[in-house]
Amino acid sequence: MRSEFSRALKNHELVLYYQPIVNLRTRSLWGVEALVRWNHPERGLLFPGAFLPQIMSTELIVSMGDWVLREALSQLFRWTNKGITLSMSVNVDLLQLRKPDFVSRLTKLLERYPSIPPRLLELEILETSTAEDFPNLPEILSDIHDRGVRLAIDDFGTGYSSLAYLKHLPVDTLKIDQGFVIGMRNNRENLAIIESIVSLSRIFGRGVVAEGMEEMEYAPLLIKLGCDHAQGYAIGRPMPAEGFMEWRREWLANDGSEKLLPLPPVNELSILSTQVEHFAWIQHVLSLVQKASSTALSSTEEKVFSSPPAQEWYLKEGRAHYGSIPAFQELDSLHRESQEIAREMLRFIHERNIEGMRYDSRRLLLSKDTLLALYGTLQKDALFRSILDKPECS
Repeated sequence: MRSEFSRALKNHELVLYYQPIVNLRTRSLWGVEALVRWNHPERGLLFPGAFLPQIMSTELIVSMGDWVLREALSQLFRWTNKGITLSMSVNVDLLQLRKPDFVSRLTKLLERYPSIPPRLLELEILETSTAEDFPNLPEILSDIHDRGVRLAIDDFGTGYSSLAYLKHLPVDTLKIDQGFVIGMRNNRENLAIIESIVSLSRIFGRGVVAEGMEEMEYAPLLIKLGCDHAQGYAIGRPMPAEGFMEWRREWLANDGSEKLLPLPPVNELSILSTQVEHFAWIQHVLSLVQKASSTALSSTEEKVFSSPPAQEWYLKEGRAHYGSIPAFQELDSLHRESQEIAREMLRFIHERNIEGMRYDSRRLLLSKDTLLALYGTLQKDALFRSILDKPECS
């Protein structure tokens, strides 16, 4: 396979496909990710899974990576000349970064296209590649970042050193691993992980992109979580440059509105949506408490403590549909308790009672585990009840 792939590089058999990345809130096209394919003369179009495992940890991965960078920038140059401004995301292997001349070669490549602002290029590094046996990685990435090139951590949430590295790496974007996104509606733990990653991105001032958006129902949930950017089959599959241009024309013609229009929420989805809003509110309150320890809050920020977004759902739809379910009754009680804690936190902020602020922050943070379990129970009970209420087929 390796000798065959080496010939493929020389014979120009590799091609790039481009998957769109969009802003779910504004429905604008933000950029693309360049993905390599092998146009095999006998086996047809091969996806990376068919050849990458065989060339990993070899010089071939470096040669392929260098080709991808050259081709991606060449395509970006052609689009820029047509007045099309897009961000181009390119995956970079750790072996490429280990090369002593990588930064200088990247600089020369950028100088070849002076009309392309370096910020339009984003290099993606796998989180599992941010290895501790590469101690000068932060220095190399800082050198790249100083040249205006953006950096992203790919498949974020799958590694083991996220917090430690995120603090020191000059990263602009966290890309949430598609495994968490694909199962977010049916797996409460996945939803909690996404919420944590988005919160982490806010704390460190990073952008965030959800990979693997394969269903339109994900859009309103991701927006409520604070993740505005996404890519996935529901938006657009990876496609050659010509196919992407056609997709782009269709997207701009209807502003993506038809494709991303949220479906009417089913009861179970409304529970999930409310959970997202509840968790987002808690995280917002906690971040404001942290801010208030050093800076005065605005009147708008203070209103957050007394206006949880899920309140209307609890009082109307929630009580009407699930008022008789024990899990909802516990949730309703915990929701009121959260409001009381938040109001007390605001009083502590006004009194400059730091210990009280810390104590209530811990109380609110600990309540998330109970909330997660209760929301899961409520969704299961609601689903079970809906099945029992269905009329039997005659």
